[in-house]
Amino acid sequence: MADSGKDGLRECIRMQQIVDGLGSDTRILVASLRDADTIADLAAEGLDTYTFFAGRGEGIVRRAADG
Repeated sequence: MADSGKDGLRECIRMQQIVDGLGSDTRILVASLRDADTIADLAAEGLDTYTFFAGRGEGIVRRAADG
């Protein structure tokens, strides 16, 4: 979404709010994440299912673990 000029973070948070409002256990799959800060922001809003490019994965996980 971000590559097309949309606020991807905000859109994902909106989707999660809709799912929560419905009382559903549906999980939003957030794809193509590029940094640990975005994962932290999403997690704070209840989003916990992600994909990211394997070449970046180690750095993202290491940075997230460091806090």
